[in-house]
Amino acid sequence: MRRLTNFDTLETARKLQEVLYAQDVKSEVRDNNDGTFSIWIYSEDQIENAHAVCNSFKKDPKNVEYESLLKAAQNKRKEEAIREKQSRHKSVDVRTTWRASTAKGPLTLTLAIICVGIALITEMGERNDLIRYLTISDYAIAGSFLRHAGLSNIASGEIWRLFTPALLHFSFIHIFFNIWWLFDLGSAIENRRGSWYLGLLILAISGVSNFAQFMVTKSPLFGGMSGVVYGLLGYIWMLGKFKPSAGLFVPRPIVIFMLVWLVLGFTGFFGLFGVGIANIVHLAGLAVGALWGYLESGDLMRRVKR
Repeated sequence: MRRLTNFDTLETARKLQEVLYAQDVKSEVRDNNDGTFSIWIYSEDQIENAHAVCNSFKKDPKNVEYESLLKAAQNKRKEEAIREKQSRHKSVDVRTTWRASTAKGPLTLTLAIICVGIALITEMGERNDLIRYLTISDYAIAGSFLRHAGLSNIASGEIWRLFTPALLHFSFIHIFFNIWWLFDLGSAIENRRGSWYLGLLILAISGVSNFAQFMVTKSPLFGGMSGVVYGLLGYIWMLGKFKPSAGLFVPRPIVIFMLVWLVLGFTGFFGLFGVGIANIVHLAGLAVGALWGYLESGDLMRRVKR
């Protein structure tokens, strides 16, 4: 951004801002904290045009021709507000995707089937002889002692262990809610971005979140698609907030509910009912998805260019 000029009154500064806006020059009015107000131009490419408009404006700010430009700016802002509203109406609301998107999200559906199949084969995590091949690290249980191989399995080439913990589930409730959210969030993204894109996003979320959980807890006994679910939630949340035109949106009450659930996990509340929660997986998954969505929105680049 570059400063264009100063004015002694906010009214005059706002008037020039609207005149510039009517001529497709976007600007910002700032209070200089000394009784004056400055106008800053967003794009360097528009500086020359902005100076020409500003010089003409300063010669006769009350010229009647500016009244028509002010009306044009007002109409232009109304049109932009309408387009923004229409864009949100066209967005995929995750509350309404269940019936429409399960048949249209082949990757989402495949992942759900795999999770259910593994849950049945491993008897909801009771078969240690089977799930040890899908955990982030191979392990053995002797009495009350747990021994694991650390990251040596992954280092030796078993890269899948970074991702496969997300396929493990340890109760009916666990898998039911994870698959429910996976259908809603995953299908919404897959319909807009495609299966390959969703696959890359899930790999990034699951890999980072599983690694983070293991590094913090030093235990391979965790699993579930909930980290991925939080990551997909974060991705849609950021896109909906910073780039509504992307066509993805998650209602605020759902975001609040999921964040409250995340915080409750860290308080130990669920432990009172004998339920173990992989809290780091949730937090890391949310962070990866939100960061990906924010960067994709382009908001950071827009701020840098200013």
